[in-house]
Amino acid sequence: CSRRLRKTCAAAIMLTLCSIPLHPAHAQGPKTSFSQLLEKQMRQVFETACSYVEQHPEAEDLDSAYQWVFQLALDYRFESDAVRLSAQYLKRPQPVTSVRKLAQQVLVLGQARQGKTEKAKIAFLQYLKEQPPYTAEQNIGFALQLASEVQLQQQYSLAADIYGYTARRFALNPQIRDLCKNKVAKLRLINESAPPIAALDIAKKRVDISSYRGKVLLIDFWATNCPPCLEELPHMKRLYEKYHPRGLEILGISLDVHQKTVVEFQRDRKIPWRLMMIEASAGSLRQPYKVASIPSVYLVNRAGKVVQFDLRGHDL
Repeated sequence: CSRRLRKTCAAAIMLTLCSIPLHPAHAQGPKTSFSQLLEKQMRQVFETACSYVEQHPEAEDLDSAYQWVFQLALDYRFESDAVRLSAQYLKRPQPVTSVRKLAQQVLVLGQARQGKTEKAKIAFLQYLKEQPPYTAEQNIGFALQLASEVQLQQQYSLAADIYGYTARRFALNPQIRDLCKNKVAKLRLINESAPPIAALDIAKKRVDISSYRGKVLLIDFWATNCPPCLEELPHMKRLYEKYHPRGLEILGISLDVHQKTVVEFQRDRKIPWRLMMIEASAGSLRQPYKVASIPSVYLVNRAGKVVQFDLRGHDL
């Protein structure tokens, strides 16, 4: 894709975003987050690129336009809107290899988001066959996205199959094997009672998971030095603000070493939910919750059953 075109679009988007008036210092936080503003702008770019592809099928830069469409679809969850174009590109007699790979990913995720999971599974297996065994790091994110999507649709056996297919295809990579094994272990927690938690939070008040019965509980294993955890924090704050009045509670379980760090972090970031540290628990919670890495998130329903795990951003 043209580097000049990317720079021009990026500059135009940033100018648009920067033109939005700032809130005065004494006002509350913005009603629309930066990520939401950016998504709105990228939606316009996406639709413009789709129109270009449709209206100029003989254009010399058609592959570049397709690449923009597919990359934006993957970056901003527009896959469902690009299924037809991805299928169209895959029928081209001489597709560019890198663009074809993006088209395959868009097709699989788009079909899954449309609820056509059997078609998505078939397309995913075809995709895996074409990936060399040494490209695990380049493909694991895509596989995890697909598994999360079918998991969100409560097709847990299919999610387990996707992890299994991925682990076998990239069997030479022990990290990928372990990751997929851990995800399958977490799937076994679904519809089971959440493992017990009974300890003190960082305010020295007792935490007992049984006291959350009748509430929807989000259990978040995290740490202050975990970039993906911090990236999710704004999403979780908006989630809490929206659903806490309706019964949502969040319990943050920190894997930090020093409690002072967590206390100061909660104060500085104005985190409204309860925080505890894993060292303070009666025995490690990592094993019963199958926490191999962070962030690890579990959604527990009002009856105390685990219903989802490791969903992030929009999915959460």
